[in-house]
This record gives sequence, structure tokens and C-alpha cells, in this order.
Amino acid sequence: SENIKKALRERYPEGRFGKNSSNWKGGRRKMKSGYIMVYMPDHPRAKNSGSVFEHIVVAEKKIGRPVYMNEVVHHINHIKDDNRPENLEVMERGVHLSNHFNEHVALDKEIKRLEALLKDNNIDYN
Repeated sequence: SENIKKALRERYPEGRFGKNSSNWKGGRRKMKSGYIMVYMPDHPRAKNSGSVFEHIVVAEKKIGRPVYMNEVVHHINHIKDDNRPENLEVMERGVHLSNHFNEHVALDKEIKRLEALLKDNNIDYN
């Protein structure tokens, strides 16, 4: 009703964001990408929504400084929502990309080795 809207505008003149929002769930949410976002509107890397990636916050606390823009936070076990400090490593973007490329090359090599092994043993895997 109009009375409720008026009362809410008086009580929350700046709007109902964050903890004042009616659908507040603690400020932590999982994205479709698998990463966790936390509500920290004052964080320098916060998005327009006021949220920042949790792994960045955890890594910054671990290393005692901000994560620089030329750095990324790598999930050692490749699980995007596992933000335990021991699972996070801060590295330069180029190093990170190189590591993933090398992993990809190693996996391709292993797939070819296994395919040859199956073929040599007349095992049809299709």
C-alpha cells in the first residue's frame, strides 16, 4: 500500500541495499560461474553491486596486501568455491596463463598415451 511505501522511504531514504534489503541472505552468494561473491561495498575491487570475489578478499588477507591488477588468485585444486587460504595462490597473470597452458598440454599428452594403450590392447572405448 501507499502508506507502507511512504514509511519505507522515510526509514530508508537512500534505499534498501545490503543488510537493509528485504532479501538479504548474509552477503555471500554463489555465481553461475562457480565463484563466490561477498558483499563488501567499500572494497576497492567491489563491483557496482557492492560485491567482490571472495577468493580475492581471502588472498589479500593471506598475503597482507591488495592483489595487484596484474595478478590473479589461482585456486590450486581448481575448485572455484574452495576459498580456503591454503588453496589460494597469488601469481602474475602471465604465469597463471602459462601454468594452465602447460597443464592443458600435459593432459593432451596423457590422453594420447592412454588412447594408444587402448588401441594396442584392442580395447574399443567409443
